[in-house]
Amino acid sequence: MTLSRIRKAAAATPESRHRPIDLYRALAITLVVLGHWLGAAVWVGDDGTLNFNNILAIDDATHWITWIVQVMPVFFIVGGYANWRSRSKAAEAPVIDWIGVRARRLMTPVGPFIIFVSLLVIATLAAGVDSGIVRGGSWNAVVPLWFLAVYLLIIALTPLTVRLWRWGGWWTVVAGVAIAFISDARRARDRVRRNGGTAS
Repeated sequence: MTLSRIRKAAAATPESRHRPIDLYRALAITLVVLGHWLGAAVWVGDDGTLNFNNILAIDDATHWITWIVQVMPVFFIVGGYANWRSRSKAAEAPVIDWIGVRARRLMTPVGPFIIFVSLLVIATLAAGVDSGIVRGGSWNAVVPLWFLAVYLLIIALTPLTVRLWRWGGWWTVVAGVAIAFISDARRARDRVRRNGGTAS
């Protein structure tokens, strides 16, 4: 997109649009994509086969890195704020109708993407590409879509979370962070138990 087109798009954006929120979401989702690419582990085995995995699954010592590069919470927090603004503007609309509109906007691009990946799979298989490579590539292409299910849940829970915020304020954030730490601590403890008392 040229600079002139960017300026035209910016000029056409309504003043009611919260542009910093859009910027934060765009940066967060960009870092998510880059993180998945950088975390991908691809290597040729001794038997000549191409293998796919993730560095987090290969080496537990890399797990601490997620506390630095993890931006999904930022994406969800900013998205929650955007949902709150949207719901505030459509307060008179039935909740189910508002959820439907937000969900449709979120899921509309998914259809063409799935069609594109499906056609790419068919084309590569027809061209004689190894099915294992195609399976690994297609899986890595679509697995990041898991976050859509979580985001749909966030949309549906917006009316409830807004009430919780009005009731508890920043204590709701503290509670969320505490739950995240407790969850990770329990998972780490269970991993140590499974490994016979070692964290490796």
